[in-house]
Amino acid sequence: MRAQSTSYHQQADTFRPPLPWSVKWGWGTGSLGTVTLLYLFSSLVLFYMTNYLGINAALAGSLLFMTRLYDLISDPIMGLVSDNTKTSWGRRRPWLFIGAILCALSCALLFSGALIVSSTYAATYMVIVIVLYFTGYTMFNVPYLAMPAEMTEDKHERTSLMSARVFFVALAGIVATGLAPLLISAFGDGILGYAWMSWIIAAMIGIAMFLPVWATRDAPQTTQHRFQVEWQSWIQTAWQNRPFKMLIGAKLLQLFGLASGSATLFFFVLQVLDRGMLGVSLYGFAMSIGTILSLPLWTKLGHHTSKASLYGLAVFGYAVLMLSWLLADPAESTSLFILRSCLAGMFSGGLILMGQSLLPDTISYDYHLTGLRREAAFASVYSAAEKFSFAFSPLILGALLSMMGYQESTEGDIEQTPQAIRAVYIGMAIIPALANLSSLYFIRHIQFETPQTESTQSLKEGA
Repeated sequence: MRAQSTSYHQQADTFRPPLPWSVKWGWGTGSLGTVTLLYLFSSLVLFYMTNYLGINAALAGSLLFMTRLYDLISDPIMGLVSDNTKTSWGRRRPWLFIGAILCALSCALLFSGALIVSSTYAATYMVIVIVLYFTGYTMFNVPYLAMPAEMTEDKHERTSLMSARVFFVALAGIVATGLAPLLISAFGDGILGYAWMSWIIAAMIGIAMFLPVWATRDAPQTTQHRFQVEWQSWIQTAWQNRPFKMLIGAKLLQLFGLASGSATLFFFVLQVLDRGMLGVSLYGFAMSIGTILSLPLWTKLGHHTSKASLYGLAVFGYAVLMLSWLLADPAESTSLFILRSCLAGMFSGGLILMGQSLLPDTISYDYHLTGLRREAAFASVYSAAEKFSFAFSPLILGALLSMMGYQESTEGDIEQTPQAIRAVYIGMAIIPALANLSSLYFIRHIQFETPQTESTQSLKEGA
């Protein structure tokens, strides 16, 4: 059979009534929970383990990395299970409900270790809680990310849906890097402060993650087609989804850079800029406000300009802003500190929105090529890539800090050597910038116009 040219966008833009705002914003609240979990983990756990549990930085980074290898197995399994779930609640919502419970519980336990166990068993305790933490995250996030591709076929409607999500992503930044440090400070800055913070944030996460279970009860859903297909053909056609592969390549690098900056944030603001917990909160508020203010502009541009082009612009701007932290020092004015943080947030908003809105586009593109309903399978790969990047970064950063002489403690902040301070600058500025600039190669190759082959056509006809 001769290959025929197929336009994805022509197929995808079939008419369906716009989603109610209650569904968009109700679904989006889930990101307040999931992203708060990620930001808390990436920004605070390495700092907490080295400065309050007395675990060597290299060992702490290795433990964080090893526990996350578990996700390479759990995420694909969750994708397969979710795609084949049949309940009166649909394929996704039961797992959102269970995942929300596990996430709230494990978040409360994550920063209570210093109160519950001695330093001898601290590492073991953290491994157990982290596995529970990301089991709940996987149960929620994989089905959650599969839902946009089911709820609408309109690419502009998906951008609108994702703008609601990115709004809550920005709020998560306020909670994790703005509110959390204030809570720690309010309860005494020590291990008790971390414990109280984790219980309060856990309650907020639980509420945020239960809301989409209720809000999407009447949202459009899809069901799995039941027909025989060879596993080899399934893998082959999935691998032919070039836009998805390019998006994953870009996100791996960007999330690695984001995780590096997040993991270094407390080290940088507390020990390099000497601004205390209030400085961390100021950074979190300024960056998140910049993200929120930029969303209407990025959303409007997304209706008139290629998403991939806007994606590349946002990534480049964000990389430049992260490099500018090399110029920061304790003498820097507060106004410049706020301005730099806010501008980074504005470019971060575009980066997140365009990347997120391209995900359901690539999943829908797969369906129009193959006829297979495997939204959660692709979402699981995306989620695994996300968590792998957030795990790999502490491994590299922990090794870098240890190699350059960073000293662990059980008493909080202690004075560090100039060489250790240089390691913090590298983690905060250079690694995020280089990782994001490298991702531009993959963004340039996100294109939705492909030939339809015999194998994909036969699979689609089988549906």
